[in-house]
Amino acid sequence: MAKQPLSERDLFRILSMRYAPPLAGWTAQVPKGVLERLRRWFPYCQRSLPQLRRMVLKAFSDPRTSKLLDAEFRPPIDPALGDELMRKLVGLRCALVIPSMVEDVSANERYLGLVAFHHFAPRMGDKVSVGVSGGLAVHAFLQRLTFPQITRWRFFALNSQSGGQPTGTTADILLGNLLARHWQTLVAPDAPKPQVIADPTQVSPDLLDWAPITVASPDDALRQKGVVADVLGYRLMRNGSLFAPSPLCPKVQAVPLSLLQRMVRQGKWVIALGTDADALWATYQAHRSGGWLFNALVTDDRCAIALLQRVDPLWRLADVPGRQRWWLVSQRLRVAHWRYGNPSAHLSNKTIAERLNLSRKQVPLLLDEALRGDRQSPLVVRVKVQAPSQEQELEWRLLELWGLREVRTVPTFDDDEQGYAALGKAAAEFLWQLAEGKESFCVGIGWGRSVLAMMDAFGENASKGTTKRQRWTFV
Repeated sequence: MAKQPLSERDLFRILSMRYAPPLAGWTAQVPKGVLERLRRWFPYCQRSLPQLRRMVLKAFSDPRTSKLLDAEFRPPIDPALGDELMRKLVGLRCALVIPSMVEDVSANERYLGLVAFHHFAPRMGDKVSVGVSGGLAVHAFLQRLTFPQITRWRFFALNSQSGGQPTGTTADILLGNLLARHWQTLVAPDAPKPQVIADPTQVSPDLLDWAPITVASPDDALRQKGVVADVLGYRLMRNGSLFAPSPLCPKVQAVPLSLLQRMVRQGKWVIALGTDADALWATYQAHRSGGWLFNALVTDDRCAIALLQRVDPLWRLADVPGRQRWWLVSQRLRVAHWRYGNPSAHLSNKTIAERLNLSRKQVPLLLDEALRGDRQSPLVVRVKVQAPSQEQELEWRLLELWGLREVRTVPTFDDDEQGYAALGKAAAEFLWQLAEGKESFCVGIGWGRSVLAMMDAFGENASKGTTKRQRWTFV
């Protein structure tokens, strides 16, 4: 058994047990509950505990595991730093601060969008008009929207681009991706149709209720000219003034920044998402020319600290309460990210410990807390196992629902003969699996087309020499 790779079915079932409550947050390398449940099922019931333990360990290290795990993150928020930002930055009505992911900038942007979605989307109501910019953070926000939200809300692109080759990710591209993700549902005859306006010239502040916008950093060439921020394609200098009255790229068309300022004056929400302190400070400084460009901010703790020090050079992080607790909560997110949120690879405890300057004993404990949460902080990540096929998903559900010892399902066929052949093959494969490692095996059989198909499939395997050193008896 040790030399054979795990079947896809075995891998899926082991992972499903490992990440299902209440085992999801156990720090043990092989939770005892997984072994106990495996021993209740065929064909695992006759294997020893050491054999099952080795099989489970093999599943955890299998390269296919990362493709089956789907992690849903809920980044934690630091309320103390958020309150400090609202106290120091005049005009700021809401500030959400998450742990910084210095080692993975793109992940940092994604988590900004996730936090913005979880905090603001429930407050937006059923029928609202949302203007969006481009950028990875806004993209992450949009990707979390449900189909009912997409069809009930109205969406407006605050910038767009024309021409063949895209010069960046503007709002019209993000809204196109949003519709493409749900195209199979949208093309149904009775499906509600979303309202999406991709032309910025048709947008006015009176039409909008909310506006999440990305505050980005310019490239090095523009930085050398004194540009420090990019908002909707407009470049801002360090003091908040415009580098040019229109977006520098001729392909990009955007609403005027005065639209955001009018929204803020009208008490509507303009949510800035960004982690570059220079860019956010310049965008904040733009209030000197017509008013605030945003009244809500989503950023990370590293950027929040830099902004607070810009406002008040005498401000001290040590005076903010809960710093030790925040370090612990932040490390939970970072550890969970490198285990489950890194698309390229799920890193080992050793590698994570080295990357985050932690001990190897701390990593599993932090992972446990990230998966389970505690009284003061909710869980940081929820791991779901994606079934490789619909048939295996049905097998798992039947095993759980009816308490059966084994289930095998096959696809539905329009042709009866194909269906019976598939049933027979699945049953024969199950028998071979039960007989693995035994010198003799006795099977009691009934009658019917399904049993006949099973015997035909068994005979095909036997003719190929599969029964070598085994004696089979059918009664």
